Amino acid sequence: MNAYLGRLGTFIITLYRNSTLAKSPHMTASRVESYNNYDADFRHMLGRMQAAQAAARAKVMEEQAAPEEAMRQLRTAFGTGATGRLIPVQPQGPN
Repeated sequence: MNAYLGRLGTFIITLYRNSTLAKSPHMTASRVESYNNYDADFRHMLGRMQAAQAAARAKVMEEQAAPEEAMRQLRTAFGTGATGRLIPVQPQGPN
């Protein structure tokens, strides 16, 4: 069992630091680092993975906001309301 606690503990305290398991006395950083298969590079890789995920999440949020802006521009260009129904255009006098 102890053969896997280094990486497993690193995974838990890095990605799930607020979980009950991460708050266990068996998962303290000093204890996890003392297990045989602890790997600092694995911990750094998990940190980089979290940073990349946060950046991707921000990009997705931007992309989700962009379609709404595009729809607003289309509605304006084609003279439709928010419901998609055509807005009656008043006839203009001779130019």
